[in-house]
Amino acid sequence: MKLNIEIDCTPEELQELFIPGEKQTELLSKVISSLGEQVTTTVYDNYPDFISGMMDIVQKNQEQIFKAYTQATTKE
Repeated sequence: MKLNIEIDCTPEELQELFIPGEKQTELLSKVISSLGEQVTTTVYDNYPDFISGMMDIVQKNQEQIFKAYTQATTKE
């Protein structure tokens, strides 16, 4: 099977179609931000006990978590 496609556009239009530019980057940034907000809202609204439990665990183990993070991110 052979498929030929002819695109009638300027080089700038072609670049805009296939190479992410400012418009695409801005749109993608907004989409990702909105998605993150929706996921956060959904989790907090539907799983408050889970979130509360996780926060209790983090508060109780804050020192160990910080120490592990520091060790993992510090280059020696």
